[in-house]
Amino acid sequence: METRRIFLAAFLIIVVWFLWNSLFFPAPAPSSAITPRLSGDSEKVEEKPRQTQKGQKDYAEILTEVETNLFKATLSNKNGGSFVKYELLGHMGSYDVESKTRWGGVGYNKSSLTSLVYGQDDGFDEKDLYCNPCLESLNGEIASVTVDLRVDGDETTVVYEIFNSDNVSIGFHYMTFNKNSYLVNHIYDISLFSVGSEHSVIWKNGIRPSERYYWLDDQYSYAMYANKNGDSDYLTGNKNTSSIVSGGKLDWAAVRNLFFVSALVPAPESKSTGSEISPVQNSGFSSFWTEKGGYARPDSPAVYDISVDFKNSSSGIEFNTFIAPLGLSLIKESRINNLDWIMTLGGSVLRPISKFIINTIDFLQKNLPFAGIGFILIIFAFLVRLISGPLTKMSLKSTQKMQEIQPIIKKIQERHKSDPKAMQMKIMQTYKEHNVNPLSGCLLMFLQWPIMIPPFIVFRS
Repeated sequence: METRRIFLAAFLIIVVWFLWNSLFFPAPAPSSAITPRLSGDSEKVEEKPRQTQKGQKDYAEILTEVETNLFKATLSNKNGGSFVKYELLGHMGSYDVESKTRWGGVGYNKSSLTSLVYGQDDGFDEKDLYCNPCLESLNGEIASVTVDLRVDGDETTVVYEIFNSDNVSIGFHYMTFNKNSYLVNHIYDISLFSVGSEHSVIWKNGIRPSERYYWLDDQYSYAMYANKNGDSDYLTGNKNTSSIVSGGKLDWAAVRNLFFVSALVPAPESKSTGSEISPVQNSGFSSFWTEKGGYARPDSPAVYDISVDFKNSSSGIEFNTFIAPLGLSLIKESRINNLDWIMTLGGSVLRPISKFIINTIDFLQKNLPFAGIGFILIIFAFLVRLISGPLTKMSLKSTQKMQEIQPIIKKIQERHKSDPKAMQMKIMQTYKEHNVNPLSGCLLMFLQWPIMIPPFIVFRS
């Protein structure tokens, strides 16, 4: 009977694998070298008159496109250089107003690249854009920004030179991309800032939702920070009104949705002094893309602003941005300390087991390149069966032994029902004579929980 059950389970798993590969097998990610370019006319300037923030003069917007092996980004020179679009290669599905159906369907295009930075098409005011990232104390001083590109092997640096109203250069913002990394290095070298002065780097609006069904984003969307002293805190959901504030040196501050994360990470040599994560109420997305707007979503996603405080040093203010899939191997490669805390891996007891499961699947994928994810899951199911099988068998044997001695136990209970103490002693003696532990069945079932619960947590999230 046990053998038949195993073969039946294997047959059903193989059927699921074939269906998965035929219907849902992901398209391979495109591969390309890093490709920077400026968009605009022959002078590489695209003029778009826009309403600017207070203290700024209206100046020509220059859009720069950078494509690596992992993502495509569009940058604007507004506010000294900011992401205005960020698309992951090999990840499909994104909100798109052109995909909204006339009968009120959600404007979601499953064939477009996943886009993770909010833009003007999402209903935000201009004051809430062009700040991914931006330097808060610098914005009011900017009158114009020029752009230069520097390519060195696998790295491309976009250099923004910032000028004041007297057309005097007041500093630079360097954004350095590596074609094989999600990490983007930022350095603000501003002559206006004295060494030791404090300034705030801002990342507006967190991360754009990526799921067609809004509740999937809402259930797993939250913002979090982690300090070098081990302190951490988080906000979850889109109904929060209070900010969370940290002091001291920061490891990172980040926002996540179901499958992706956007993090602001101070460089090891930088002097971060604290952070603040603030929930945004009534965001442009909520009014533009909810039920009465373009995407027909019945609820709005959680939106958060991140602010990280730095002390300016002689080498400037340096940090990294990390916008990437929530993969344990990617987070390990990034070497961002404790960023896996933002992943849904269970509590402190289950987290190491969840990591082991993810690492096992990654190992199988790397060493079995011919196998799809469906076949990998079949192998994983058999591994779980090999581990839990002996425990299940022992539990069943213990249960059978308990059933075999139940008639004896009932006779003892009837014979000594007037003397509970003697009845208990006789029952314990019977257990000992028949080599039965009444707790072993429950204990063995309990030991299986750490094996069975982590896979549910990992595959669900």
